[in-house]
Amino acid sequence: MKRLLLLLPACLPALSLAVVLEKTCHCDLVRHQPNQVLFNLTASVNWRPKLWVVKPSDQNDCRNKCDVAFADKKQPIGSALCSYPLAIAPDQVQMTLHSRLGENTQTYTGKTYVLNRRQVVQCPADWRSNSNNQMGGITEDGRCKKEFALPAGLLSVPRPADGTPIGNWGFWWGDGLVAWNTADNGGNPQPVSPQQFKCVITP
Repeated sequence: MKRLLLLLPACLPALSLAVVLEKTCHCDLVRHQPNQVLFNLTASVNWRPKLWVVKPSDQNDCRNKCDVAFADKKQPIGSALCSYPLAIAPDQVQMTLHSRLGENTQTYTGKTYVLNRRQVVQCPADWRSNSNNQMGGITEDGRCKKEFALPAGLLSVPRPADGTPIGNWGFWWGDGLVAWNTADNGGNPQPVSPQQFKCVITP
């Protein structure tokens, strides 16, 4: 009995480490097809149940804390994914939050998100940047725009609200129309050098 008591303190650190690993709330942003972890948020969650015995409600707590950690770091994560090769984090890649409590428990699949990767470009001199509204400016979403005034009295009905889209062509604004740039309408922008991308995660 005395020998057992002497060995017990030496075993406690390893035992405590095993319990910590078993109870840690893991949180990952995972790419669809192939299944690949793009960003690990476990350290940001930094949570584990206080009780020795893990309850089912603890799994829900882990999932909720994973959601909160992702929401807090959504834009920095998008910026980080922009530095990944296109083969790993391409435009419109679908991603899901996965959370689990410990190493051997069920993985909970959360919301699906999409990475919107846009090349940073410079608009032609007579087109406005959609990012800062400057003529010939740098735009982070790849979009340039140009206003076209309508002849007075053309509309016999109330005009649409500002921002009402006109298909993929453009949108209404004020008393005129605004066109999005295309190669066909002379609004084709030029990539900035060195090449840059702006990434946003939606929704």
